[in-house]
Amino acid sequence: MKIGKELAELTAGIDALYRNTPRSDGFLDKEGLIPVAMATVEPAPLRDYAEARARLEALQARLPTESERALRADYVGEMIDSLLALVTTFEEKPISFADRVARQIRVPTQLVPDSELEGYRTTIREKLDELGYSGGSLTDDFNRWEAQARVPVNSVLEVLRTLISEGRNRVTATMYPMAHEWMEPEGVSAVPFSAYCDYATGQASVMLVCIAHLLRHRTPGIGTYIALVAFGVAMLGQFMVIGSNWAVLVGALEYDIYYALASYALLCTVFSGTVWNLGFAMMTIDGLQQRLRHLSETDELTGLANRRAFRRRLESVHRHSAEEGEGYSVVLIDLNDFKPLNDRLGHAAGDEALVGFARLLRSSVRSTDTVARLGGDEFCILLPGTNADEANRIAASVRKRVEATPIVLSGRTVTLSASIGVATEGEARAVGADLVSMADRRLYRDKAKHKAAFAISLQQAAPAS
Repeated sequence: MKIGKELAELTAGIDALYRNTPRSDGFLDKEGLIPVAMATVEPAPLRDYAEARARLEALQARLPTESERALRADYVGEMIDSLLALVTTFEEKPISFADRVARQIRVPTQLVPDSELEGYRTTIREKLDELGYSGGSLTDDFNRWEAQARVPVNSVLEVLRTLISEGRNRVTATMYPMAHEWMEPEGVSAVPFSAYCDYATGQASVMLVCIAHLLRHRTPGIGTYIALVAFGVAMLGQFMVIGSNWAVLVGALEYDIYYALASYALLCTVFSGTVWNLGFAMMTIDGLQQRLRHLSETDELTGLANRRAFRRRLESVHRHSAEEGEGYSVVLIDLNDFKPLNDRLGHAAGDEALVGFARLLRSSVRSTDTVARLGGDEFCILLPGTNADEANRIAASVRKRVEATPIVLSGRTVTLSASIGVATEGEARAVGADLVSMADRRLYRDKAKHKAAFAISLQQAAPAS
C-alpha cells in the first residue's frame, strides 16, 4: 500500500478510535478530534492507541525505502512524527502536548478564511480539553507554541487537512515543492480560487449599477469610459476564474496553467479596482463640470438658456450653416408694458409672468430651436435651417399664441402682448452678432409701430369650479 494512502487511513482510524465510532468519511464531522476533511477514507481498524503507535512506527521505518523517486520524504516523515506525538498524548495525556507537537510539525502556512481558521482553533482546543486538560494551561501552551514556532496552529491544521486526503491533491503538490506518489491525479480535491470569483463578481456588479445610474442622470464623460474599462476588466477576471475552475474540475486544464490564470485573475481584480477608483474620480469631476456648465448657461428664473448659452449656440449654428449651406434666423421678443405690470401687481407676479411667458415660448417652437432669456423681459429664439418666410411665419405664430393665452397672476387673468423683430442670415450680409443687432432694430420699429395699441388686459380670474 502506498505510504500516503496508509497514512490517511491511519489518521482516520485514530479519529474513529477516539470517538469509538468508525466512519467511512473520516473527519468530515465538525465534532471530530481534529477538523480534517478526509475524502471518503476507510479508517484503519485499530484496537487501541498502542496499535496505532506501532503501525505509525512501522510506517516511519518504511519511509526511506519506499521513497525512491527523489521525493521530499522528510515532509511525510514529519507528518508521521506529529501523529506519533498525538497518539502518545492520547495514552499519556501530558500537559506539554503543544510543545511536543510544535517540535514535530514544520510546515508552511496556507492562506484560508479567518472564520474557518477560528473554527479549527476552537474545535481542537475543545476536544483536547475533553482529554483531560483543564484550568487554562492548554491556552498557555498554544500561545507559547505559536510564539516559538511562528506558525499558527490553525494554519498547521489546514495544511494537514490538505495533505492527508484520499483525493490525491495535485493542487497542493503544485503549491508545495513535493511530488509524492500518492498525489497522482486519480481524483482532484482542488480548492478553486472562489474568493477571487466572489470578489470579482461583487465588484463588477457594483460597478455596473453605478455606471447605469450615472448614465441615466448625466452625459457620459471620460470618467464614465474609464469606469467601463474597469468593469470590462473585472468581468474578464470573473469569467477567467469561473472558466478555469470548471476546466480543472472536469480535468481539461493543467495545474500550472490553472495557477497562472489564478494570478492573472487576481491581477484583473486589483487592476479593475484601481482603474475604477480613477474612473469614479473622473466621473465625479465630470459631474461637477456639467453641473457648473449648466448653472453658467441657464437662466435661474425661467430655466431657459441665458445670454452666454445663446451666444455659444449661435456660433455653433453659424459654423454649421457655413459648412452645410443652410440658413438660420434670429427672433427677438420683448414684452410690452411689462414695467407697469410689475408696478401694479408686484415683482413676484412679474416673475410669474416671465416664467409663464417662457413656458409659452418653449411650447411654440421646434425641438431643434433654442429659446433664451437675454435679460429682463427680452427673449430670443434661434431658428436653424430656416429662411426669412419660415422665420416670419414662426414669429407670427408665437405672437398669436401669446396674445391668445392668458396667464393667471395674483388672482388676476393677464393677457400679454409682445413686440417681435426677425432677422435671417444673409440679409444685408449680416451674420452672427450682426444678425442679432438687425433683429433688435426691427423689434424696436415694431414696438414703435404698434405703441398706441399696447395694453395689458387685467381681469379678475374666474373661481375654480
